[in-house]
Amino acid sequence: MDDLHHLLDRLRAERRADPGAARCWQDHLQRLAHDLRRVALARPEAFAALATAPAAAPGLRPPLGDVDWVEEVLVVLVDGGFDDAAAVAAYRAFVTCVLGHLLLEASLHAGGPDSPGAPGDPAARGRRPVLDRLGASLAEDHEADEVDDALEAVLARMEALRAEH
Repeated sequence: MDDLHHLLDRLRAERRADPGAARCWQDHLQRLAHDLRRVALARPEAFAALATAPAAAPGLRPPLGDVDWVEEVLVVLVDGGFDDAAAVAAYRAFVTCVLGHLLLEASLHAGGPDSPGAPGDPAARGRRPVLDRLGASLAEDHEADEVDDALEAVLARMEALRAEH
């Protein structure tokens, strides 16, 4: 997992080297989410371990549980017009959304044998007719679109938090 921490440190350094890349808080968080997704897909097993590891301090959430990452996100939010309460709520919403999607996607890319009785197992055919019928559709990979859709929804929710405070 040390190499994953190294990847995240390198990602943070690259982001700091290009401070003008993000034009607004939404753009910054979208870029961050996509950067984290690339890391998660590059090392799915290590990412899952990192995402479930204890955070560096109470209230921080993995995979952005490192105090420097949290500071970066909170600074972006406060500079973007969030008051303190809205920044905390927005941080939580963002990390929850990103973490949920990335853990799911990392688990799908981690591989491993199909379990007995899983969709496509000939021995299980007929025992779960709805799953048999929908199994191929469930197996389709739409993760990139689903992450983008969820990210758009959470950014809209964050904008509402910013506006109401």
